[in-house]
Amino acid sequence: GEMIVTIKDELFYTRRYLECMKLRFEEDFEYIMDIPEEAASVYIPKLICQPIVENAFKYAFIKRPPWKLHIRCEIIDSHWWIYIEDNGGTMTEEKKEELLLLYENLNWNEELKSMKIGGMGLKNVYLRLKLLYGKKAIWGIDDSVSGKTTFILGGPVFNSKEEYYAKDSFVHIVDKNIDLKQVVNTNKCLIHLEKHGDKLLIISCIDNLLKGASGQAVHNMNLM
Repeated sequence: GEMIVTIKDELFYTRRYLECMKLRFEEDFEYIMDIPEEAASVYIPKLICQPIVENAFKYAFIKRPPWKLHIRCEIIDSHWWIYIEDNGGTMTEEKKEELLLLYENLNWNEELKSMKIGGMGLKNVYLRLKLLYGKKAIWGIDDSVSGKTTFILGGPVFNSKEEYYAKDSFVHIVDKNIDLKQVVNTNKCLIHLEKHGDKLLIISCIDNLLKGASGQAVHNMNLM
């Protein structure tokens, strides 16, 4: 499967989840989505919003209803921003700082071993944003409005899959023998070519941190 989808498609599936919650809780729950036209076609990591939405039902909506969820998007300075706001009001300033500090000090080598696209939870969302965007990743928690918590996520704007993948090529041709340490936890494929007499030896080494990477590697090998 693809690693990225448009904001429109991402929130289409989030909306389906929310409609199921609406059937379950009826008048006790309501939600609003604001998706401007200029943001709808921007490509973002797949399944990046639903874990945060599910987190609201698990931890925020423990007080008496009505429960409200507001999801909005905007484009600012060539970056996409998504805000997911709940009215649970259960996130204290201390808890927010604890979470932010925890994520900043994660052991990447250990965390990435078990990471996957379908993984749920805030930590998984944070890891994937950082992996895909590096220092350009946007991640934050806003509890400045009384009774509300807003999770903020975002990254650079890419308007096509080609533009997205071109930012950081998956397949790299190297001129030396491949050391596995060059590949581990990189989500890359390294290829080395060696000539032995009248034969050409192709050596490839793939690190598949996210679903879809192996399919792309096979595609590149087929092209060769």
